[in-house]
Amino acid sequence: MRPVLKVVRVVATLAALGALMVFMMSCGSSQTQVRFVQAIWDTSTGAGLDIFFNNTRYFDDLQFLGHGPGSGYTAVPSGSDTIEGFPTGQTSNPSFESEDQSLSSGTEYTLVATGNIINVNNVEIIKAADDNTEPANGTVNFRLIDASPDGPATIYAYLVPNPVVGNGCDQGTEISLSYPSISGYQGLPYNSSGGYTLFLCNAEGGNPLFSGTNLGTIGGANEGSIRTIILTDNSTGTYVSSSAIILDDLN
Repeated sequence: MRPVLKVVRVVATLAALGALMVFMMSCGSSQTQVRFVQAIWDTSTGAGLDIFFNNTRYFDDLQFLGHGPGSGYTAVPSGSDTIEGFPTGQTSNPSFESEDQSLSSGTEYTLVATGNIINVNNVEIIKAADDNTEPANGTVNFRLIDASPDGPATIYAYLVPNPVVGNGCDQGTEISLSYPSISGYQGLPYNSSGGYTLFLCNAEGGNPLFSGTNLGTIGGANEGSIRTIILTDNSTGTYVSSSAIILDDLN
């Protein structure tokens, strides 16, 4: 083969590889990382939901209070996404269809579907951008999401170090929320004596709505940790649930 032809073929091959790399990079940059929480109370009888983004299924058979994926995130298209929930295994007559969600490329989100499907207009998707940057060693970053439309107008949440002494609503770190809302990250010191208990209270310094939820020991002295706590309706859609969803974001 003539040297000139060899050079031409090498150049053409390199150009093709370059174009492929650009294409792959552009595809990667158009992805968003998502975890999806199913908190729609009137699916609590066992009727799960398949979750579609732009007519493509990404999450299968999410039951009430379930989330997908089991750990980490799932890549979905970035931009303006239409999100639909269908009864498990079906592809027609969606249980709900959300208004388009704007999802930024390269961002990690927690999306929480809440409300009810008796009236599809009552389903709302709460979009929380996640910050999984590891905090300083010995720090636990807590964040709360109020996804309980039938709970109190304002929920006063307290993160109390264990062991708890007293009713839990007059100590610890207070975070107040009103549906639908997302708190900022609250950094608390690692508690080697047993972690934290979450109390939901009827007022600032008031009384617990339920007995506290023991979150257990989280993190360690030589690492930073992150947890997302999601408050939801109970299975009858009449009040906030006495149990919260705890997502292990980091460590």
